[in-house]
Amino acid sequence: MEILELELQHFGKFLDHRVRLHEGINVISGGNETGKTTIYAFIRAMFFGIETGRGENGEEYRRRCPWDDPSYFSGTIRFSIPKNMALINA
Repeated sequence: MEILELELQHFGKFLDHRVRLHEGINVISGGNETGKTTIYAFIRAMFFGIETGRGENGEEYRRRCPWDDPSYFSGTIRFSIPKNMALINA
């Protein structure tokens, strides 16, 4: 599987932010508080979901709430599987 593109429409600090990934290994780098961990959390949330709830179970959800509208998460991840292309919208 190869991740091709991320569209963080409403996720954490990102609003309508696009990340295009290239063939091979991609390195996401930046200073403190630039969103590296948020991008990682977005990928994880798109494939496996994000827990809500009280206590530690909901901590990731609260941490990644969209800053502009905490009730509305959205984004898209484009990826390819050999000989196929797939899209996840949330």
